[in-house]
Amino acid sequence: MPNVAAATGPCILHVISGLGVGGAEATLVAVVRGLAARGWTSAVVSLRTGGRMGGRLGDTGIPVTSVGLDRAIDAPRAAGALRRLADRHEAALIQGWMYHGNLAALAPRVAARYERPMLWNVRHALHDFARERLTTRLAILAGARLSRMAHRIVYNSATAAEQHARIGYARTRAVVIPNGFDVDRFRPLPGPAVRAELGIPSHAVVIGWVGRFHPIKGLDTFLAAARAVADTTPDLRLVLAGTGMTLDHPVVGDLVRRLGLAGRVHLVGEVDEVPRIMAAMDVFCLASRSESFPNALAEAMLCGVPCVATRVGEVERILGDTGSTVEPEDPMAMANALLALLAESEADRRRRGLAARARIASTFGLDRMIDAYDALYRLVLAP
Repeated sequence: MPNVAAATGPCILHVISGLGVGGAEATLVAVVRGLAARGWTSAVVSLRTGGRMGGRLGDTGIPVTSVGLDRAIDAPRAAGALRRLADRHEAALIQGWMYHGNLAALAPRVAARYERPMLWNVRHALHDFARERLTTRLAILAGARLSRMAHRIVYNSATAAEQHARIGYARTRAVVIPNGFDVDRFRPLPGPAVRAELGIPSHAVVIGWVGRFHPIKGLDTFLAAARAVADTTPDLRLVLAGTGMTLDHPVVGDLVRRLGLAGRVHLVGEVDEVPRIMAAMDVFCLASRSESFPNALAEAMLCGVPCVATRVGEVERILGDTGSTVEPEDPMAMANALLALLAESEADRRRRGLAARARIASTFGLDRMIDAYDALYRLVLAP
């Protein structure tokens, strides 16, 4: 992986709650690397310790620091560490990422000596606010009260921008920058070898799902739909990837066993090479109750996999006419949409998948996203 730390332009201090393997973390990595090619310098601060994306950034030479904010009692110490890091890196601006990172990004700004711009980045929609953790709900509401302190608030979808404006986020600060994707990394790959590794018969029909375990992601809806599909599809197999996607997870394991799917499900947990997992799929399914801009959907499309998804966030804009959409929490509608795609010939599904790839490549390419961040930062820092 190339070293990108040689950039000598203004420094952006990115503050994020953690560096796991989620969509926000992946987007941060892509933005930092892309901005380096345009002359910006970056440093990344993770509020929590650990995280696999930290290693990916470190391999490129980008400094990554954790302030160890693993307990609420650590907040004063972490705030002081953030102020010192902003000074040490001579940050021209601070970019918060996600709700807790946004609030933490306030710490250097409230220091009297620090007058540089501070931006927020919201990667979340509010379709199902009640299902969020209490700490997340409190952070969202705190953000609404404090959002006017941010010079700009970046959203990855117009849907999320409008939802947050309705609960009090400063509407005049909103900027929408859709996610962008690396069309060389996410591409169609041969599937037989991956199926063999997973123990899936070559003749099986495979439906895939990629996402962390969280009630908002709709795993219960997906598995209920899969149960209905299995009743008429003897060769059905399911491939599920993401944090918590193992039989050891109490909720995941219980759902799989209760629905009688244990012999059909391949749970692979976290994976680094998502395109290889996508290669094993005939159809990809997104079952979320709430999304802003779901990375997994766009990634599946780039990998040439036809998709069924729930109508949340920017899904319909992303998918266009290349796949099918259904309402959230409707397993039978989802099952029928999946069966309709599986009923198509293999050649028709291949054509549909290639059309999906072309749509993402032309509308949500990586360079377009990086150009938008570059232009935003230059505007904010303009004299």
